[in-house]
Amino acid sequence: MRINHKKNILLCMSGDTSGGAEKMLLELANVLEELEYKVNFVFNSNINIPTSINDKRHRYFLIKFNNFLDIKNLFSFVIQLIKFIFIISTNKYEKIIIENKFLLQFANFLPHKKIIAYVHYPPSKYELRKCHYKKLYKIILCCDGLRKYFVPEIEYSSKLLTLPNYIDLGRKKSKVSKGIKNNSHYTLTNIGHISEIKNQKLFIESIYEISKTLDNVKGIIVGEAREQSKGYYNECLELVKKYSLHDKITFLGQTDDVSAILDKTDIMLHLSKKEGLPLVILEAMQKGIPVIASNIDGIPEAVIDNHNGYIISDNNLNTIKDRVLNLLNKEDIYSNFSNNSMLLYENSFTKEVYKNNSIKILNKI
Repeated sequence: MRINHKKNILLCMSGDTSGGAEKMLLELANVLEELEYKVNFVFNSNINIPTSINDKRHRYFLIKFNNFLDIKNLFSFVIQLIKFIFIISTNKYEKIIIENKFLLQFANFLPHKKIIAYVHYPPSKYELRKCHYKKLYKIILCCDGLRKYFVPEIEYSSKLLTLPNYIDLGRKKSKVSKGIKNNSHYTLTNIGHISEIKNQKLFIESIYEISKTLDNVKGIIVGEAREQSKGYYNECLELVKKYSLHDKITFLGQTDDVSAILDKTDIMLHLSKKEGLPLVILEAMQKGIPVIASNIDGIPEAVIDNHNGYIISDNNLNTIKDRVLNLLNKEDIYSNFSNNSMLLYENSFTKEVYKNNSIKILNKI
């Protein structure tokens, strides 16, 4: 169904546009434009503006978000907040969709009735308290798994809407599983910025345990070590050293070519402690890669236990090891999981599905 009216929408992002939430808001912007909405953006001034935004000559605003709890930054933050209010006051936006947590804390003061939160990641107790979600017009979640953070409050019942993520690696997809990638060794991959939340230490320990039974297993860790996680990154390096895994585990850092890495991956091992609906899991599914992942938040919406992968409820090392060995040693199960991953992706996480879901959401907001 086509929405014909030409209306303005403002999308407010917080972090680097390589992040999952920012990627999905940019995709939402593309859908909105196809539906003849005029989309404006607010970006944090310390990021690089995406080429796609500049090329299309979108209208966007830059706001510098500092830690307003620091007295040195308080005056600057007040100025930026006034700037944001001015942007809203002088432009006729039909809706304002905010992913930025700082701006959500001041949503009650904004001169607009249709303030909509976009939630891509489990909110902390502090954010639930400070972002005043109850007083917002609507809340868009990237997966049903995030509803548990809001549902205990009856006030949320009419506000919550789910718009599942999608991803497209942009390369021709095989309709049939090609099976194990390399018979000389097996590759397990973990993708995500290196941090305690992403739990790469458990990935390293898993490789160690698996290697006791299967010597030709290798692990790839993809993701940057951000400044606040340097200590955790060093702990990961120490763990590799402790278990003498230098020849089995490779840290690749940040990369723009996830597709090439997945082409060499046999199993995606995603053991995060907290998630929304990870794009890396959807990317693996598109490639027909079985996924073994934690039983948290939105992950079970993409990884169906014993269908296209395994869900690990307690992140137990022995359970992880058993599931990995079961997949690698039983080619029929691997092939079934691989084909099921591709089929589930095609049915639930393509751009066409995302666009249809977006239209349904727009009709409700």
